[in-house]
Amino acid sequence: LCPARPGGAPLAEPLALRVRAAVARQPRAVVLGAALLGLASLSAVPYARFDDDPLNLRDPEAESVATLIDLIDDPRVQPYSAEVLTSDLAAAEALAARLEPLPEVAEARTLADYVPRDQDAKLQIIEEMGFFLAPLFYGFEVSVPPDGEAERRALRALRADLEVTTGPLAAAARALARALGEVGDDDATLAALRRALLGGLPARLASLETALEAGPVTIDDLPASLRARMVAGDGRALVKVVPRDDLRDAAARRRFVDAVQAVAPEAGGFPIIITAAGRAVVRAFFEAGAYAAAGIVALLLVVLRDGRDSLLVLAPLTLAAVLSIAATVVFGIPFNFANVIVLPLLFGLGVAGGIHIVVRARDAGTMGLMASSTPRAVLLSALTTIGSFGALALSSHRGTASMGLLLTIAITLTLGSTLIVLPALLTLVRRRNGAEP
Repeated sequence: LCPARPGGAPLAEPLALRVRAAVARQPRAVVLGAALLGLASLSAVPYARFDDDPLNLRDPEAESVATLIDLIDDPRVQPYSAEVLTSDLAAAEALAARLEPLPEVAEARTLADYVPRDQDAKLQIIEEMGFFLAPLFYGFEVSVPPDGEAERRALRALRADLEVTTGPLAAAARALARALGEVGDDDATLAALRRALLGGLPARLASLETALEAGPVTIDDLPASLRARMVAGDGRALVKVVPRDDLRDAAARRRFVDAVQAVAPEAGGFPIIITAAGRAVVRAFFEAGAYAAAGIVALLLVVLRDGRDSLLVLAPLTLAAVLSIAATVVFGIPFNFANVIVLPLLFGLGVAGGIHIVVRARDAGTMGLMASSTPRAVLLSALTTIGSFGALALSSHRGTASMGLLLTIAITLTLGSTLIVLPALLTLVRRRNGAEP
């Protein structure tokens, strides 16, 4: 690969030649090292995870996604709640009573929960408050507002009182005194201070007066939009099940879904939909992997017409698959709806290079294989594939980017296994059969 120096010694031996020499001299060490690496990678396989939340495929910097994340952080907003439709409101209340004791459930809410409980006791308290607060609204004379000088005297007196305040509020009182000391006492400043302190008082008093006129509340008094959302026209009632944990965590989401569906198998809602979709995709992944493996085995048996050579081709592919799964754990790249297709693709893309290597080894032996153009052709073909799929890693869509990144890692590992481990295996087998010294 490297040209000779004109009129001098050749350039340093290329890395490819050194790798070929090492494989030829120490094939047993190469195979043993690959086996140990594969076994170590197997220990990471149980920690591989599938992220079934489609929100994690979106760009978190996008305005819409950032807004949604901010809303989810508000405990009043629960997009991950589950929903169960029951025959009527009584059935909904009975189901809510069974769901609320679950440790994964924070609240099971029905339309009846919007009606205040213990209304008699609460109305009695409001009535007593109204008796004592009535002078605020009725029967008092409106006094003449103080003039500017009176307000200045009152402000100075307030500051003096705050300075000598003792007890647990002393520090806060002195801080308020310092703040008032920095406020001017001209007419414009006093007017602004008056508006800031008392501008909203009439509206607050009116709101308090309205609140003191509260009476009994029934379901019929609730807003029509709320009733329509919680009870259908035919009487069927909705139960909204609020999770206790943050369901952006996949493990917590699966626990919540399993617990709710154990009580109400007909439950629906966003967490149940994405969890069921994730499980369906994982099942489809294993099915696709099984079909891909079966098809590749059949292809190898047809092309190579030798079971042993077929196993030799599959060995580096299996190693690359295990290493790729371990890489998802090491680099924190979970499988998702976009990149889960990587492993079935890996077998399909990687088998061609293995076939070329084995066929050339049959014709030229492993020494001839290493000196031939076949490894270089396999390398260039794989680099072309890596370049094509690697470009996807630059996508702004996080799912597409993760697929490109994971395919790049997987194909690179397949390339290394095919060009290093497979020739070492072929050397060992041919030496054992006496085909090579």
